[in-house]
Amino acid sequence: DLFYIADSGNNRIVAVDKDGKIVKTFDGFHNPRGFAVLNEKTLFVADTGAHSVTSVDMETGKRETIGGDGTRGSIWASPWDVELTANQNLVIAMAGTHQLQNYDVNKRSLNLFAGNGREAIKDDDAEDAELAQPSGLSIADNGAVYFVDAESSSLRVVIGGQVKTLIGTGLFDFGLKDGTYPEAQLQHAQGLFVKGDWIYIADTYNNAIRIYTISSGKLVTIKTNGETLNEPGSIWVGEDFALIVDTNNNRILKLGLKSGTLVLFPIK
Repeated sequence: DLFYIADSGNNRIVAVDKDGKIVKTFDGFHNPRGFAVLNEKTLFVADTGAHSVTSVDMETGKRETIGGDGTRGSIWASPWDVELTANQNLVIAMAGTHQLQNYDVNKRSLNLFAGNGREAIKDDDAEDAELAQPSGLSIADNGAVYFVDAESSSLRVVIGGQVKTLIGTGLFDFGLKDGTYPEAQLQHAQGLFVKGDWIYIADTYNNAIRIYTISSGKLVTIKTNGETLNEPGSIWVGEDFALIVDTNNNRILKLGLKSGTLVLFPIK
């Protein structure tokens, strides 16, 4: 199995093996952030700096711009993350327009998924809800789309055509507090990963990894030891470990889920 990393500062996506050896590179992007891999054949990239989403044939290297013309003024402004649904459509976090969009890969059509474009934190029917710089996406097995709104330091979900806030109370409400809604707080979280009943969150400005339990609604902070985090921006979770993008240290860390130990995952 390969791990894929958005090497944003080098304008590329890299694929590494379990030992961190780079085996593939996909260059020529502009500060890419999120991505999704379809059947190990197609790579979809939120090319944030180019205000576009690109697909790449991973065998031939041929690429195609799905949408966006490189300018900030369009509906494609600052796509930050992409995730594949069960029917292989793309949900796109458009941080610049405070919306989630749905791209039908087969029909090549873009439709509003959530957010009316106003920057706020307001739950409602998906198309009428108000979001605030959605930055990270993760889709559960039941189809629920979980996302973090960085600007409102919130964790939210789209399910059954509704947006519901799980953590977060306002644009300027943030902190490092465990517990349940409305007391629990995040600070400008940018990444998350759903696994079973848990949502692992890269709580970026708190330099912490948090876990939200879906069934109980409780948020807790993982007590870590070893290496120190500096604005973690994304997280992937396996069976007994997680890989964390330690953004400000320009490195990947490996977290033992039982021990809480953070060690360097060297990229070679």
